[in-house]
Amino acid sequence: MKKIVLSAILMMSLTCASAQLKNADGNAAIAKIKTANEKVTTISCKFNRTIKQAMIDKATESSGDFNYTRATKLSMKYTTTDESVVINEGEVALGKKGKTRNMKSTSKHAEPLVNTLLGCVSGDLSKLDGTLESVKEAGGVTTILVDVDNFRVGQSRVTKVEIKYGSNLIIQSIKMIESDGSYTLYELQSVATNKAISESVYAIAKSKK
Repeated sequence: MKKIVLSAILMMSLTCASAQLKNADGNAAIAKIKTANEKVTTISCKFNRTIKQAMIDKATESSGDFNYTRATKLSMKYTTTDESVVINEGEVALGKKGKTRNMKSTSKHAEPLVNTLLGCVSGDLSKLDGTLESVKEAGGVTTILVDVDNFRVGQSRVTKVEIKYGSNLIIQSIKMIESDGSYTLYELQSVATNKAISESVYAIAKSKK
C-alpha cells in the first residue's frame, strides 16, 4: 500500500514539474509579470492578427474583438473574417468558413494553443511547455522568448513564442514562430482591464457540419 501511495505522489510530482516553464525559476521579470496580472480580472480590446509565410512576401492581416476573463475564458472573434477562437473553462470552439470545431481544452489538438494563450494573457508563463530563452527589458517593454515543445496548430509546428508586456506588465502581443520563420502575430490595441464582460461572449457554439 505504501508503495502505491509513494508511486502516486511521484507521478503527481512529475506531472507538476513537466508543466513548469524550464529555466525560468527565480527570474525577477517573470515573477513581476505574474504578480501584476493577478490583479487583472478581465481584458477587453480590439486586436490585430498578422500571418506571414516564409515563402510569401506579403503578409495577411485581420482584426476583431478580444475578451479575457481570468483565468480560463478567452474569446477572439474576427470582424474582418468569419473566424473565431473561444475558450470557456474546459471547452474550446474554433470557427472558420461557417464551420465550428468543438474540442476539450485538454485535447492534443487544442491544449498547446489554449495553454499558450491563457498563460501569456494571464501572465502565468508556467503554463507554457518549453524553455525560457531570453528576457529583455527596453523602452518600457518586456520581451520574453520561449522555445516551445509539442506545439502544433493545424499543420504548422510552432518552435518559439515571443511575448511582449507593456510598462504596466499587461500583455501587448503574442508571436508564434515556426521553424522556417513563418509566424502568426496577435497584437492587442487600446487594452481595457477589469471591466464587466458578458458571459455571452464566451458562449460555445455547437459544431456546424
